[in-house]
Amino acid sequence: MVDFGLRRMHGIDAGLKAARAFHIAGVDATSRRTTMNTKPSAFARVFPDTALLVDTYDTLAGVSKVVQLAKELGSAFRISAVRLDSGDLCQLAFGARRILDDAGLRHVEVFASGNLNEDEIARLVAAGAPINGFGVGTDMGVSRDAPALDIAYKLVEYAGEGA
Repeated sequence: MVDFGLRRMHGIDAGLKAARAFHIAGVDATSRRTTMNTKPSAFARVFPDTALLVDTYDTLAGVSKVVQLAKELGSAFRISAVRLDSGDLCQLAFGARRILDDAGLRHVEVFASGNLNEDEIARLVAAGAPINGFGVGTDMGVSRDAPALDIAYKLVEYAGEGA
């Protein structure tokens, strides 16, 4: 379980206190956002043991790109996980696991995030979804009586080039 709530919490002080409380409660880690450029091989060389977010537009195509990256990097490939963040996480987890396993990447874990709470995690676990870890943000860090705005920002073009 990883705390993904900092960006949604009401103020810096709340975020710091919540991260400390989550650690005391047994959460494994707190998120650290990293910007990924359009060259995943360069990113993977700098951060070799990272998890890659694969669901910008077509999640399973993103997983296939991780397979391509593994072929490109060969023995230098050390990506630890793919991260699913939207859509039908159960179905996508099964699809991602199948693609990774078929490519011999059984060591690459599947990590899920995206509006998760205890009920959704229980549903995914009960369905047997092949998910190794969960990132929980808003529902762990924001009180429902002071709601957060749920938005996503996706860069599609920068300086005239597709991202």
